[in-house]
Amino acid sequence: MNYFLNYKNGEITVRTYREPAAMVTDVDDIVVAVNEERDEILTADLTGWIKESGGSVDGEDALERLFETELGLSMYDYPELRDVQRGDA
Repeated sequence: MNYFLNYKNGEITVRTYREPAAMVTDVDDIVVAVNEERDEILTADLTGWIKESGGSVDGEDALERLFETELGLSMYDYPELRDVQRGDA
């Protein structure tokens, strides 16, 4: 199952689908949009990003770094990420 990181006017969601009105981009662009507090609707392939980040062990570290450091969010507020970390994505 693929997961998507969706950004809609300051709000981050993790879903198994893309935000319908979103512009498709990558995770790095969403990080910039969050940090600049942009009013945009964006979506990125989170599953692909994790795989590119080095698989389950490194991917888990990369996922935590993404949420905790780059987005300033607690990844534990997103229960969907447990499936992603387990490799169910």
